[in-house]
Amino acid sequence: MPDVCADEPGRGGAGAGDPFVPHLTTAAEARGDAVVVHVTGEIDAETAAEFRDAVTRVLGGRLVVVVLIGVSFLGSAGLAALLGIRDRAAVSGAVVRFVVGGNRAVIRPLGITGVAGELDLYDELGPALRDPAPGAA
Repeated sequence: MPDVCADEPGRGGAGAGDPFVPHLTTAAEARGDAVVVHVTGEIDAETAAEFRDAVTRVLGGRLVVVVLIGVSFLGSAGLAALLGIRDRAAVSGAVVRFVVGGNRAVIRPLGITGVAGELDLYDELGPALRDPAPGAA
């Protein structure tokens, strides 16, 4: 049986080698003065710290846009990670935005818990990159 949940070849991490362990992948790319972090997989108790660490490593007082369209599950630990990222961004002087598109796996838990009102959410990447920073004239 093929290993359907392994991360990229040669990398460890959640999901490597075990098709029953949730996995998560993140990939960061520079877009002008911003950093875009693309996230795929599940954000739960097994992967939330990895997710949070991947995003907070790139904060550095800039705009960071986290694309959650490829997330297939968002658990309570993932919700806490999102709020933790928001808080760390505020401390570092960064602006963090989350692109959810029409992804019900993300939108539903955000809405049910009320976390949606605590985050800067966007449907698409373009507007998340173009909108002025809060307080900008």
